[in-house]
Amino acid sequence: MSAYPAYVMGSLCLVGGITGFVKTRSIPSIVAGVSVGLLYLWSADRVRKGTANGLEAALGASALLFLSSAPRVAKGPVPATLTATSALTLAYYGKTLYTPRTTPQQPRNLRYTGFKLHYNVSELPVQGP
Repeated sequence: MSAYPAYVMGSLCLVGGITGFVKTRSIPSIVAGVSVGLLYLWSADRVRKGTANGLEAALGASALLFLSSAPRVAKGPVPATLTATSALTLAYYGKTLYTPRTTPQQPRNLRYTGFKLHYNVSELPVQGP
């Protein structure tokens, strides 16, 4: 899993929101662009660090951007680009989040050396009475 799509989308949304405000004095452009951009950047940081809710936040930001830009797709190149890039990141993070892991993790207290499995007794869970 990679944080790069969220970093790219966050940067694009921030720059796009600020540019939209500078060109047209559009308050919705700066509010939406900065909000979604910061959500993307926050989720990218969470994905990079491997902490909770990073993938979910990136998926949510992608869905939010896709649903808000899809009705305006025919109005010009900017909404069409927003719709296409948000659809790509939505597909990427949706697949990453909802695809089950195919390689199971080996328990930490079990190591394979040759033909025998050795348990490290100090790492075994303690059973209650």
